[in-house]
Amino acid sequence: ARGSSASFCFVMLEAGKGVSPKQGATDCSCVAGLKSTVSPKIAKPASGTGKDKGLPTDSKVLHGIKWPALVRSEAQLAAFRALPCRADDVFVATYPKCGIHEVHNLCQLILKVESLMFPAEFNKWEEGPVWTGKGAGKGDLPHADIPAPRIVATHVPVDFLPSEIAKLGCRVVYVVREPKDVLVSYYHDSQSNPFIETPPTLEAFAEAFIAGASLDVEASTKGGAYLGGYATHVLQYVKAAQAGGKIYLMSYDRLLENPHTEIAGLAKFLGVDLDAEGLEAVRSQGSFASMQALATKKEEDETGSGAFANQKDEGSPQIQWGKGERGYGEKTLGAEQARRADEAFGAAFASISDVFATVPAQDNVGRGWFSCSFRIPGSIPCCSGRDASLK
Repeated sequence: ARGSSASFCFVMLEAGKGVSPKQGATDCSCVAGLKSTVSPKIAKPASGTGKDKGLPTDSKVLHGIKWPALVRSEAQLAAFRALPCRADDVFVATYPKCGIHEVHNLCQLILKVESLMFPAEFNKWEEGPVWTGKGAGKGDLPHADIPAPRIVATHVPVDFLPSEIAKLGCRVVYVVREPKDVLVSYYHDSQSNPFIETPPTLEAFAEAFIAGASLDVEASTKGGAYLGGYATHVLQYVKAAQAGGKIYLMSYDRLLENPHTEIAGLAKFLGVDLDAEGLEAVRSQGSFASMQALATKKEEDETGSGAFANQKDEGSPQIQWGKGERGYGEKTLGAEQARRADEAFGAAFASISDVFATVPAQDNVGRGWFSCSFRIPGSIPCCSGRDASLK
């Protein structure tokens, strides 16, 4: 509970258990009665962007939530929820464009393993517990054959995570990012990513994203927001964390500002003690620039004609990677758009405003916290220099 020194610590995830959508959680039982539909394309994609290859771009509304095109059916989501887990599995969860690639890579470096970096809900689990086209020679890779500990990336709301996570006590790392940066990064992604709709303008995309500040999932979805909206996505993971378990709440903004502290905290959560040399090695290899360069080279070295295709029919790191910068959203949006985003998400996150405004005290290393620069009405933004530890 808020006010407790145990708040946002290693708390047990209770997947499938949450509050009503209007309180910020997408409990499947609350939305199961909503009809599954296919939303129309917003605009015809430009030629040569990777969106004119005959690939699916229409989103679907399943369980009352709008999903990217690679999530095709309720059967696919149900199969992912039933995915067999191991106790040492690690799940890295984020809303799209919140740093999932970077944090997934940090987990690999800390644990000294290599795992697939592909949002797991996009895989065809309804066809069996195998990764389609991810094995040797682009064949299938059985999920059970991935060496332990497996690091699984996902963007699903917390109620759609595999149900065995709670039973086995698997570790979950959840990453949050400043809303305006998420908005602009997601918009740029929509211009080239063949599996999400292409909005006609930044203004149109901003309207849909800001609709996701509503804590009513149905309203957010009708407004065009993906995955129930950013506000609900964050709040339901926080509420699940407060229920008790192993969810590490991490700030991408804080990672950019103070990487050594954030990496040390993440490593502690993962059960690894890094000395100074090891910490610097992870920081260096896990930097956004280093990781993007490595991924680009890897894709150029492979055959490349996979799901993510650019105008040259090659594997496209440009689709998956943004700028990885803090404050890019503020610079890109107009003043009125930025103000509206701040007000909408400030209101949505009012119940955890102390968390968003907190700069962690030294003894909070290994716990996890949020720290964002957007202004919550009536609060002091963390960029003002005000420091406060979790209470």
